[in-house]
Amino acid sequence: MRGFYVHSQNKCGGCSNGYQKAPLPLSKAFEIEITPEDNVAAQIGDKLELTCSTIGCESPSFSWRSQLDKPLDGSVNSKGSRSILTMDPVGFGNDNEYLCSAFCDNVKKEKSIIVLMFTLKLLKLRLHLEDNVAAQIGDKLELTCSTIGCESPSFSWRSQLDKPLDGSVNSKGNRSILTMDPVGFGNDNEYLCSAFCDNVKKRKKHHCIDVLL
Repeated sequence: MRGFYVHSQNKCGGCSNGYQKAPLPLSKAFEIEITPEDNVAAQIGDKLELTCSTIGCESPSFSWRSQLDKPLDGSVNSKGSRSILTMDPVGFGNDNEYLCSAFCDNVKKEKSIIVLMFTLKLLKLRLHLEDNVAAQIGDKLELTCSTIGCESPSFSWRSQLDKPLDGSVNSKGNRSILTMDPVGFGNDNEYLCSAFCDNVKKRKKHHCIDVLL
């Protein structure tokens, strides 16, 4: 009896000759991610990093911009599949929505994040002299009041007894100086410094200025 060969048939009706095709590796689709996700709360003076990364593309190109097209007021470092926008320190101008764009083989993906500033907890007022100050008649005395967490506050000075200050006030940036030159008996008082920033008010006082002969 003459022998014969049997060829296995696949479901499509073709002849496989005993070989099976290996499945092709699946490639991930080009996607973009941004961290932190959605909204982020930042405090004035802190360091903030926004990270934009891609999946499915080894060498993308990145770009960052703010929603209002204001200057970024930060530095961008892009390497490989990741781009980092760093704001250090965070300021009032960083309160914005930021858009990261990634490009890969003529494909563009975008994602945004909103950065919100918080100033209420960070507005601090500092006096540069001790609470009780002793000054001699005829001397020059300066009381300095400064803020932390606000770049351009407005200041006001008053005496506790609401008497005229009998001195000059010079405010610049985050600092205000009340100068009494020369010191007289009328300066024997308690002084209150107030700072205002974005509808937030802080007050601090010198308990007493003792005028000595």
